[in-house]
Amino acid sequence: MTFFTRHRRKFALAFGFIFGFAAVSAFAFSAFKTRLLDFQARKAADQTSRELIRRKFDQNQTDADITAAALVGPATEPVLAKLPVERVTAELQANQSVKTKKELWSELKMTTVARAVSVVYVLSVLVFFTRLQLNLLGRENYIQSVKDMIDTDGDVDMQDITDETNRRFLTFSWWLLSHGHDKIIHLVNEATQSTFSSLTPKTELTFDTLEDLMSQVHDKIDIKTHILSIVLPSEDEEYVVLTANPTERELDQETEAKIKKRVRVLLDEAKDLTESPDGAFVIDRLISEGSRMLLSNLYQSLYSVDAESVKLASILAGIARQAHEMVITKYNNQYLSGMNSIPELNTFSAIVYSLR
Repeated sequence: MTFFTRHRRKFALAFGFIFGFAAVSAFAFSAFKTRLLDFQARKAADQTSRELIRRKFDQNQTDADITAAALVGPATEPVLAKLPVERVTAELQANQSVKTKKELWSELKMTTVARAVSVVYVLSVLVFFTRLQLNLLGRENYIQSVKDMIDTDGDVDMQDITDETNRRFLTFSWWLLSHGHDKIIHLVNEATQSTFSSLTPKTELTFDTLEDLMSQVHDKIDIKTHILSIVLPSEDEEYVVLTANPTERELDQETEAKIKKRVRVLLDEAKDLTESPDGAFVIDRLISEGSRMLLSNLYQSLYSVDAESVKLASILAGIARQAHEMVITKYNNQYLSGMNSIPELNTFSAIVYSLR
């Protein structure tokens, strides 16, 4: 009897175990491979989704920067008109009007400083609120587009609702452009008057002294308390905005109700975020950046050539020039670029975009 014959039962069991193990292993490997491929597919889909969101977010920020640049003119023109540096300068040079030279110099001093500071505040709030609006809408539109892909059986055209909601919510920037500057000018005028009133055109200021005076002005401006009334109307006043920019077509009752509900949610969120600690911090950083750039440019133009002190009259001329630099409406507005580039603004925008 051969060795194989004597141990055929053991070989049979061994081969059975080996082939059984191989079969189970093959099945397990196949299942593992399927799960691995499924995981990789889900991971790839997740990465694609995150990349899409990132691209949409980046595009949102670009759109906000372009929008803010387009609104610089409408936002700052009222400031220039209500703080008429050019008119006071012309009256002073003409040396003919009813006011004395001393009175005209005093007025020129206040309007020049108040104009530049007011424009810094207006630009800061404009950049902040434009980013807030577009990121709230960007997030809501993305969420709605996902919902629309899932539910395609609705009998209401959701794109119409989305478009009209966007239009109405963006319309509320009209409040800042038409009313917000009044509160800013009032606050800045008071702070400027109490800080610069004792200075004469011949007063010589070192750069450190000028920096300290400007800092005092900013410290006296309580923007946080008034910020909400600067960027948005109260709920009782919202009709003013919507009446000034009425809907272009009649809407059925159901569609109108849905739009009003969505606009209400957006407005309430905008108010909460504007008054939030994060919102207040970003606005403060924007103002600080604009003020820093103003002082830096004044230093370069007035103090960089070994000038220890400069007469206030020359400083006022430099401030007037910088105010005009701030209101350049094209994309080479260095103040707007500087504000748009602060990292805190992008961080806040990401928070807004990712809420919910």
